[in-house]
Amino acid sequence: VEVLDGTFSPDGSCFAAINASGVAWLSGLDGAAAGSIRRAPYAQFFSSDFHSLAHDAAGNALDVQFGREPHRVPRQPICDERGGAHAAEHQRPASTDRLLLSGWAAEQAQRARAAGALLRAAEEQQFEDQTAAAGAAQ
Repeated sequence: VEVLDGTFSPDGSCFAAINASGVAWLSGLDGAAAGSIRRAPYAQFFSSDFHSLAHDAAGNALDVQFGREPHRVPRQPICDERGGAHAAEHQRPASTDRLLLSGWAAEQAQRARAAGALLRAAEEQQFEDQTAAAGAAQ
């Protein structure tokens, strides 16, 4: 199993890791934290994870139900793998705050943003070149 990212807790007593399928492992838990983890639902998804996506002319993904980018859609309620909402004790206040990325995931996100900016700049330059060539041909 390939581990994509992992981190220690601030006090160094626990370690968490995740793979490409979203499966997380927690180790070193004892006491109250272990009990909380044992009570947590096995499968956890945001209800919007089940929404259909469409792509606009620029190739950006949009949540069909909200007409917004998936990361800007409210992330409530937390559901099981069939879309059924978990009990209230497992819910959190509705939020559209950005999910925080750390470590490897943050580096990958930064690289993706930089690559996207370069691609957009190249497309804009190509459009300008084509426009100038069309103007010169007239």
